Amino acid sequence: IIGRLTRDGELKYTNGGKACLNLGVACGRTLPPREGSTEWKTETSFFDVTAWGKLAESKHPHMTKGKLIGIEGRLQQDRWEQDGQQRSKVYIVAESIQVLADPKGSASPQDWRPAAPAEEFEDDIPF
Repeated sequence: IIGRLTRDGELKYTNGGKACLNLGVACGRTLPPREGSTEWKTETSFFDVTAWGKLAESKHPHMTKGKLIGIEGRLQQDRWEQDGQQRSKVYIVAESIQVLADPKGSASPQDWRPAAPAEEFEDDIPF
């Protein structure tokens, strides 16, 4: 996913000393007008993200509210019982995190490498 951090990253350590970084990410998309309307709508989804170990420690200093980041990872669901009710939560476990832009929108050159120009791949496309 690609989205903006909703808060500064929170780094904690387990009792065994393993680093855990918790993040909140907002992802938005713009939806075209429905039939009979001219109004475009923006839809925002919020995700909790967890990173572990060296990834957590290395990315923590860069995880500040408002930064645009890209995350690759997997979904995980935790289940528990609270006050006799079954609860669950789905979140993203990050396997890689890239800073794409700071809160003002400028690119962060050390973390963002734009895609290669399309002409570099013209001969390699199999169709």
